[in-house]
Amino acid sequence: MSVASGGSVDKAWFHNEETGAWFEVQYNPLSFNLERSAKWDEKPVPGNAPTLEYGGTALATASMELMFDTTHDGSDVRGAWVNKLLHLLNPAYKPVDGQGSDAEKRRPARVWFSWGSQNMLCVVESVSTSFMMFSSGGVPLRAKVALKLKEYPPEAADPSAADARREEYNARWEDGSGGSFYSSAPLQMVTLGPGETVSSVAIRMGTTTQAICDANNIDDAMNVPPGTDLAIPGR
Repeated sequence: MSVASGGSVDKAWFHNEETGAWFEVQYNPLSFNLERSAKWDEKPVPGNAPTLEYGGTALATASMELMFDTTHDGSDVRGAWVNKLLHLLNPAYKPVDGQGSDAEKRRPARVWFSWGSQNMLCVVESVSTSFMMFSSGGVPLRAKVALKLKEYPPEAADPSAADARREEYNARWEDGSGGSFYSSAPLQMVTLGPGETVSSVAIRMGTTTQAICDANNIDDAMNVPPGTDLAIPGR
């Protein structure tokens, strides 16, 4: 299943079950893919076609693309955003009863991922980052991150529990106890299609060609190839 990002959907967020830390993404995913599969094993039957034997349902996997941008202040997008996801791959936690046979073998954090009606107790399988814009000093300012998640054995994966976490999350930001997070004018990502130009995208998105060029460090609006990801600044 693939779900496209909608402008009215609350921000996606992550909650580290081990530390209680919260992380809200900068911009909602460009797409969200969820897969769950059943295992079927072929059992040979001499002289006949094999039979199928159900082997159980596999844990769900999810994948998405996230965009991060620090062109507003020139800070390193790795330290500001990407490292928050990479940290979730660190094997920093010891398993407890029922979480692994070797109690000395450490594992990465369990994470709650929530976006709209999607709530998933999971672990991070991979973080693949493409840096798309750099400062004159070589500091990366924009990154596209392909993120893969795997459902954690869902004995605690109760959506109502995730809803409660969301309420707690909102309360923490409202009373100032949650720390600080990025806040800026809206930004939407659009991929330039075949036959499209920056100007035609500007008309379609209700902005100006110059605004798109400024947001994407484009010198020549007529020389942008199809397939280019464009950051569309909010009005």
